[in-house]
Amino acid sequence: MTHNQVEAKRKQEEERKKEEERKKKLEEEKEAKRRLKEEEKLKLVRSVIAQKKALAQCAKEKAMEEKRLRLEEEKKQKAAEKARKAEEEREKRLQEQAEKERLLREERERQAREEAEKKRKEEEERKRLEEIRVKVEEEKARELERQRQAQLREEEEKAAQLLEEEILLEDPSEVPPERKMELEVVA
Repeated sequence: MTHNQVEAKRKQEEERKKEEERKKKLEEEKEAKRRLKEEEKLKLVRSVIAQKKALAQCAKEKAMEEKRLRLEEEKKQKAAEKARKAEEEREKRLQEQAEKERLLREERERQAREEAEKKRKEEEERKRLEEIRVKVEEEKARELERQRQAQLREEEEKAAQLLEEEILLEDPSEVPPERKMELEVVA
């Protein structure tokens, strides 16, 4: 083998090594870019998880506040009902007393008796109308309570769904591929 052949072979070997180094460098750059992309994706997933946790906490707090307000409202209604019954009892006693007095005066005060009867009928009509009004108010309150309960159930279902998604995102190994695609679309 001549000197020129040896030199040519050496140069060829150097070129081959340079080409290998260039390819290796390109692969390393490609791998670094891939790792960076994976890290960015992981950051995004963590951010979405944090947002969903915050939303779930917010929904929980809102549901607790709704419950507190509902219990407070029930307490107020019970107190109002108790006061109403006490007032009715007091009115009943007053009416009985008035009736006794009216009966004592009846024979000698016909005109006064008729006036008292008129007032009694007016009072009964007022009570009847008041009872109708109270029934309407109670029905409205029940309807509002039904609506609140429905909303509360909906919020609890949403919170449970968010929690499930959060758990699945935290442990991706347990997630089937088709579910993972759904979660990525949601995220």
